[in-house]
Amino acid sequence: MIFFRVLLIFVFCVLSAYTLLVVSGHGLNLFSVFFGDMQKISWAGQFNLDFMFMLLFSAIWVMWRHHYSLSGIALMLISISLYLICNPMMLQQHCRQRRS
Repeated sequence: MIFFRVLLIFVFCVLSAYTLLVVSGHGLNLFSVFFGDMQKISWAGQFNLDFMFMLLFSAIWVMWRHHYSLSGIALMLISISLYLICNPMMLQQHCRQRRS
């Protein structure tokens, strides 16, 4: 279990650093790039589509795990919203502070 925790911290740090570099270089133009790659029918679009479906499946699993209760539906909405809304907003604020 310790190995998994160390791996999880490592992956989180690498992904956070990579995301900060992308946001500082390209801005928070996430949705137009995300869906634009899908419209181009490219490998990046294929990855984005696959990732979007994996997010959907994990959200449905959260709902199923809570027996489709009101709390399960709320957790499903939160699990999608946290990734799609909160993370880019926090990164934008961090990049503004970094540029100042």
